[in-house]
This record gives sequence, C-alpha cells and structure tokens, in this order.
Amino acid sequence: MSKAAQLAALNAAATAGDVAAARRCFDSLQPRDRARTVAWNTMLKAHAVAGDLNGATEHFREMLGQRVCINGRTFGKLIRAAAEAAEPEQGAWFLQQQCASGLEVDMVTYTTIADAFSKAGRPDEAEAFLLRANARGLALDSVAMGALSAGFAKLGQAEKAQHWLEEMVRQGLEPSPESIGAVAAAWAQRGKPLQAEMWLREMRERQLEPSPSMITSLVHGCSKSGQPKAGAAFVEQLQKEGTTPTVEVYNAMLSGCARLGKTTQAEAKFREMLDASLQPDVITFNSMIDAYAKHGDLAAAERLLQQMNAAGISPDTITFTSLIKCCAKLGDVSGASKWLSEMQRRGLDADVVTYTAIIHACAKKGKVEEATQWMEHMQSSGLQADCVAWAALINAYAKRSDADGALALLRELAAQASEPNVVAYSAVLKAFARTAQADRVGSLLQEMQGLAVTPNLITWTSAIEACAKSQPRRREEAEDLLRQAIRSGLKPDAKLIRTMMRAVGAPRCMSLCRELGAPRLTAAPCAPHAVAFQLCAFVCQFVILRCLLEATEAAMDVFASRSKLNKLCWENVRLTTDGLVRVEVQSADRLQQIVTLLIRKVLAEPYFSDLYAELVSGLWNKYQVFPAEGDMKPHSFARIFLNTVQAEFEDLLAKLESGQTGRSTHTAELKLGVETKRTSEMLRALMMFMGHLFLKQLLALRVLDHVVEELIGLDDAARPWPEEYRIECVCELFRIVGCKLDETARGMEMFSTLARRLREINTKYQSLAKPVCSKRIDFIIDSLLRMRENS
Repeated sequence: MSKAAQLAALNAAATAGDVAAARRCFDSLQPRDRARTVAWNTMLKAHAVAGDLNGATEHFREMLGQRVCINGRTFGKLIRAAAEAAEPEQGAWFLQQQCASGLEVDMVTYTTIADAFSKAGRPDEAEAFLLRANARGLALDSVAMGALSAGFAKLGQAEKAQHWLEEMVRQGLEPSPESIGAVAAAWAQRGKPLQAEMWLREMRERQLEPSPSMITSLVHGCSKSGQPKAGAAFVEQLQKEGTTPTVEVYNAMLSGCARLGKTTQAEAKFREMLDASLQPDVITFNSMIDAYAKHGDLAAAERLLQQMNAAGISPDTITFTSLIKCCAKLGDVSGASKWLSEMQRRGLDADVVTYTAIIHACAKKGKVEEATQWMEHMQSSGLQADCVAWAALINAYAKRSDADGALALLRELAAQASEPNVVAYSAVLKAFARTAQADRVGSLLQEMQGLAVTPNLITWTSAIEACAKSQPRRREEAEDLLRQAIRSGLKPDAKLIRTMMRAVGAPRCMSLCRELGAPRLTAAPCAPHAVAFQLCAFVCQFVILRCLLEATEAAMDVFASRSKLNKLCWENVRLTTDGLVRVEVQSADRLQQIVTLLIRKVLAEPYFSDLYAELVSGLWNKYQVFPAEGDMKPHSFARIFLNTVQAEFEDLLAKLESGQTGRSTHTAELKLGVETKRTSEMLRALMMFMGHLFLKQLLALRVLDHVVEELIGLDDAARPWPEEYRIECVCELFRIVGCKLDETARGMEMFSTLARRLREINTKYQSLAKPVCSKRIDFIIDSLLRMRENS
C-alpha cells in the first residue's frame, strides 16, 4: 500500500472515531512517515472524535516524548477531545498551553470550548469565555453566537437566548434554522407564544423551512408551560403553509393535553392523527392513557390499552404505571395490584414510581398494613425507596390518625441516610393535625429549619390546623405560625385562611391580614396556580371584610358558599354578581374598597378581563348611591369605578415614566427592570380590561381617544419616540375594540387616525440602527393592522 493510501486509511478511521483501526493504520506507517506531525495529529483526531480524552492525553504525552513538532492543530484536536468528553475545564487548560506555546488561537477553538460549556448546561460560563476571546480581538462568528443562543435556550433562558440571536442578526450574520427554532421553543416553554410566533415569522421571512424536530420542540415547550392550545395553533398554521406534522409532533401535543388531564382535546388530536394516516406508537398511547389517568377515567384508560394491544404495540412500564396511578387516584387498591401483576407477567420490571403509586392507593384508604407490605416488597426487589415513597407510607399512618407511627417512619427514613423532604414532614404534621397534637408541631418545624427543609403551604396549614383542633384552641401559637409563614415569603391560599379563621376567629384573622400586609396576600404569585390563588384570595379578603362590617345574614350565606365563589367562571358569574350585590354596603368608602379589590384582580389576571367586565356590567346599577359633600356628584358604583380606573391608569403611567430618567430619547427599546416590567404588564392588563368595558358600552369613545393621546400621542410633537410598552398597550386595546369601532363613522375615523400614527412611528423606528428592536415593533403594529384588514 502506498504512503498516500495509508494516510487516507488512517484519516478515514480517525474521521469515524475508530481508535483501534486508526492505531493499526498508524503503526503500519514507515518510521519516517510516522514521525511526521500530520500522522500524529490524525491519530489524535481519532481519540477526539471518539471523545476519548484519556487516550488523547496519553497520545499527546507520547508525542512530547518522541519530540514530535507540536502545532495549533495538535491542541485543536486535544480541545475537541475534551469537548466531546464534556470536560470543558480540561479544554480550557489545553487552550492555556497553546497560548503559552506562542501558537495562534482562532475563534473556532474558543467556540469548541464554549459549546462544551453550553452542552454541559453552563451557558453563562460559555458566554464569559467567548467574551474574553472577543476582548482579545477575536470577532464572534455565527457559530459562536449560535452555540450561546442554543445553550441558553436549552435551559429555558429565553431572554439571553434571544439576545445572542438578535446580536447575530444585528451584525448581518445569517442565523441557522436550528438557532431560531431553539429560541422560539424557549419562549414557548416560558408560556410566551407571541414571542415564539415572532421568531417563526422571522423564519418565514428568511425562507427557512422549520425541521420536524424544531416543530416538536416548539410544541413540547408549549406543553411544558401548560399551553397545549398554543402549540396546536402553531401546528395548524404550519399545516396551512404546507408542513405535515409528524408522529413526534402529535405526541408532543398529546403530552401537553395529558399533562393537564384534557381528555377532550387529547381525543380530538388522536383522531386527527389517525385521519392523517399516521400510525400511533407507544408514546402516543402512553400520553392518551396518562390523560385519562389524570382525569380519573380508568375505564377509558383500559380501553386504550386494549386498542394498544390490538395494534400490536407492546405496553411498557410507563403504560402500566399510568394505570396504577389512576387506580391510586381512585383509591382502588385491588385494581392497582391487578395491573402490577399484569405488568410483571409481561416481564416488565416495576420501578420506584410504580410501587409508590400503589402505596399511595393504600394510603388513600388508610390501609397501613398493605402499604407497609408493598414498601417491603419494593425493598426486597432491590429498589431503594425515595422520599416520595416514604411520604406516601407516612401519609397512610396520617390518614389513620396514627401520629406516633408516622413520626417513627420519619425517623426510620432519616436513619437510612436519606434526608426527609418537605412532603414527608408535611405528612407527619397532617397526623399531628388530625390528632390535635399542637404541642409537637414546634419541635418538628425547628427540626425542618435545622435541616434546611423549607415548609410549604401544606406544612403551614397542617401546623395551624393542629392549633385549631386543640382544646382549648392554641390561638397565640397559630398567630405565631402565620407570622412565620408570611415572613418566609409564603402566599396564603383559601384553605390556609379558612384554617386560620377556625383557630383565631374571623375578626382576628382579618386583623392579622391587615397587620401583615393584606395587599401582599392578594398579589399575583408567579406560578401556574396564580389564577386559582387570586380567586381564593379575593373571595377570602372580601368575606373577612364583611365580618368586620357587621355583614348581614345574606352576606354570611356568601361566606358559607365560598367553595362555589372560589371558582368564578362564565357558568357562575351571575351567582357571584348576586352574592356581591347582597352585601350590605353602608358607605362610599366601603364601596371604594370593593372596587379597589376588583381592580387588583383585573391587573393580576389579564386573561380573565372579559369575565371581570361581565361582572362589572352586572354590578353597574345595583349598589346604593351615596350622597356627596357640597355640590359634588353622588357616589355611585359607576362613578367610583370609572374614577378608580382612571387613577390606576395615571398611576401606572407615572410609575413607568419615573423609571426612565437618563434614558436616550432615541432608544427604541426600554430596558425594563423587574419592577418596571411588572408595572408595564399591569398597564397592558388594564388596557385589555378597558377594551372589554368599551365592548360592554361602559366606557365612552372619548376615553379611548384620551388613552391614545397619553400613550403614543397624536403626532410627533406630543411624543416623538413612544416606548415599546406604550405601543404594545395601544395595540392590545385596539385589538379588542377594533371591530366595534369600525361599526360607526366616528370609530372608523379614530381607528384610521391611529393606523396612520402607528405607521408613522414604525417608519421612524425602521430608520434606526437597531433592526431587532424595530422588528418587534413592526410585528406588533403589523399584526393589528393586518387584523383590521382581514376584519
């Protein structure tokens, strides 16, 4: 074999990462050829492609021992080996050696190490690493910025991922479809489908075709954020553009429905998938079964299993675990045992999650002995029970009011070198609450503090319930527990407040809420349960207020019906309206308090603005009108409400303007801090609410005129460079009221004037040297104007 053929064979083996074959080719070279740097580097390449860092390091030492000339490519291969082995620190060390040797380092080398940091889930370190390279005079290329964007997107840090993608666009570099798709998926995962849609539109404008994996990631992100409908909307839009969804895309949509137990939507997507002649796989059936299991529909889940068997698809551990969880949800111990036996009959091994589900089923029925037997069976199978399994067993003792047994299990868990988690401690506290052992609560909470276990809502509620059930009631201890909970940053829910009422009485509970800062109790928490929390908090605050105001018997009936009022929706909005009207309001100040609470709810829950507008419409002329002092107009609900809305609008604008001092007048995008961003979101929520009030004919057209003038001005003289949040608020308002405006000549004139003003603003921003900012503004404005054109 010629020398060229030998080197070609060596390179082919190295490219494939076949270290053994590469070594044979390397050893077969003539001594003179083997002494050349290129041969050694090619052998090093084999180790690098295979991710064999130890082999690469040993080969490098051999090179040094043989006095082979080392060059930049040598270090490049070593750095690649470190990157493939997920050892970015070792790669950085090789880079230092390369610099110390006086060899030139290019951006590709830095990018390789940065990509390793990103893939290891450490994009911040990758960013710092590349910025140091940039400070040394090396320009960041599209590969480097794409790696950073993908790294941040993978962790769900959409803002930083978008920053690097925008920087790439700003520098005139062409982003890859994968980079754009990763940012879109990150926004979808954050529950911001509008931002994701903006980047999908960017892809269409660049004539880039989204890959099936990108669509799957996007839909999966929507599913993880609890917005499967948004994911389905993306797929529907892509279908209109000629993209056919794959089985993986449908599986991602079904997973989102299953996560929320939305069986109707899951069934619709499943039928759609079959109509498209796509063959369901095991993931498809598992998602459907999981959806029924979460809904507690065991019969439907079992029917799906039969279909699965008929289709020749073998169920796996996940399939049977979902069925067992469904039985556990229903407290069906025999059903759970049956499915575990079937699972084992098919040769599938049960895991900790499976056994925990059965223990949970036993716990629901208070069957301590059976739960204990399943725990022993799990351990005898060689599985190590985790804290969740132990907590399920402890909960069985709590259900049977066996506080000593629950505490003994907690001690056994700690003795097995496993630190109990908050779920296990909360289960013991439930047992204390059931047996009214308030004197044992304090020591257990101190123990949690010593182990750095943070109590949650269930923990504090169970502790306070123990005080409430004690005879006599432990009022002072309950108050102290509530103070500790609030100081820890807890957001109380309706159950905790009800428990507190039983412990100290409703009047004292109201007093404590005011002392500890009642507004904070109704602030919107940044979590998926924010809507339910706000409804609970509003009703409880309202009920407590009525207790102090010597509420009538009708108002106390509302208090007794709090479980229904907690679930304000279109079906019971009339009931809620009637309940509020029955409250005996004896002064304008009390009416103002009700209006203020309502406005807080609106700002916290913008996507229920139409529901609250309906509620306000029902209350409009139902309350007593109170006389005013002097020549002032009487205090009606309508007057107080409109004044409060106006004051809130002016207050939010003032807060935003006060945070903008020192900003350049030509900045196209306001860099929002946390507080400023929250305020701008509240202003947008108010715009949505005002839009629905206008549709209910509760706001006059001149109010909209005033809002537009205050936000963006009618011309450049009033406000030459309106900030992005102002434009977004105006567009949000007119997105809602647009159809209604176009029904009248005056409304059409106003909308046309606004459209001209928005185009004028957009043209100015397009002329700036910040195309990314202008692109977002263009997207917001264009969406509104296209919506009007399409009626």
